[in-house]
Amino acid sequence: MLAESLGVEQNVVSPTFIIHREYLVGETDGEDGNEGNDGNGNNAGSLNNSAGNDDNQSNSTKRYLHHIDLYRLESEKEVDEIVSNNLFGAKNIVLIEWYDKFENYLDEKFSKLNVGLVKIYFEHDTENTRNVEVAEIK
Repeated sequence: MLAESLGVEQNVVSPTFIIHREYLVGETDGEDGNEGNDGNGNNAGSLNNSAGNDDNQSNSTKRYLHHIDLYRLESEKEVDEIVSNNLFGAKNIVLIEWYDKFENYLDEKFSKLNVGLVKIYFEHDTENTRNVEVAEIK
């Protein structure tokens, strides 16, 4: 729903096994669906080959939605390989699932960057309902 409201035209799916998916916001780049790719045709599933390695992205005029799932990561080093500083271009939006798995580390990392950070917590209430808490951090 968020991606659709931002004008993302690709099919947005969970990055559970891929870890990081990138979507161009509000326009297409001539390719059908960059899901699972870094926008340059590289597989974003590799820890060493995520979209964060695109050095020009932070200065790009294009806007990207990055959807990251940290569930399968086990170390801060792996997190750094996926959640690189250049993901946070002035126009980019970064959604991180399982943030709480590395919350202290990421809070410290993001406090050094000039980025807005909003945490959204989901708690299962029943099988079909969830409680949602939104807490703006910075």
